[in-house]
Amino acid sequence: MRKFSKIKKFILLFNIKILILLLLTSLTLLITYFYYFKYKDLIFEQLTISKNRILYGSKDNIKPNLIILGNRYINSKSLIHELDTNLNSTENKNDLSLISNILKKKKLIKKFIITKTSQNLLTIKLEEKNIIGLTKIKNSNYLIDEFNNLIEEKITPKLFHLPFFNGKNSYKNANVILRLVKKSDVSINYTSFSFIDNRRWNINLNNGVKILLPETNIIDTLKLLKKIDSEHNILKGNFIEIDLRIYKKFFLKPKIN
Repeated sequence: MRKFSKIKKFILLFNIKILILLLLTSLTLLITYFYYFKYKDLIFEQLTISKNRILYGSKDNIKPNLIILGNRYINSKSLIHELDTNLNSTENKNDLSLISNILKKKKLIKKFIITKTSQNLLTIKLEEKNIIGLTKIKNSNYLIDEFNNLIEEKITPKLFHLPFFNGKNSYKNANVILRLVKKSDVSINYTSFSFIDNRRWNINLNNGVKILLPETNIIDTLKLLKKIDSEHNILKGNFIEIDLRIYKKFFLKPKIN
């Protein structure tokens, strides 16, 4: 009986050890899985850069090579060229304060982290501001951030997906109209917004349809548009103008072929 009891005890301890080992293995896999998906974009960017050898810098191994990560709208080659040019003009080729001051002047950059990953390599991780639209004022192009601030910037193809805002003071109300459209849950492919007489909006769609909105009750009006479209498909392009300026009424202007 004692021998049998010892065997049972041994089997129990063995099973406990196996269970602990399985739990530790599972925990390790979960932690690895979590950190992979948290940092996979950064890892992918670093691997891509390494693969394509996008490293810039002087050949004398004094001035560091620079890697730009996290940029969506800022051109990395142009930024690195600017940083390189400024570093070349100083005695200290590793002047991080110089790099920091240049980055701080970039209105499109929300924040940044400079990491010296080796003696001859600097990694600059950018976080750009959230850009919601584009506008033009006195022949100058501007980006509009989520707080309706203007950022003067060259318009590149990377920005073409953003809506354009026309009309005096349109940029000052850009986030409001976008928020109202989103809140109404209406599905429209807009390309631009026109602020009319500083009081109401027209929405221009990518198929040429123009939606005329009232001054107030915009969410209710857009919900009405969604209902009408579900019944009559008026947003498909058969009409060039949908006039919703009178509350709870609509007028359609047909397309003339």
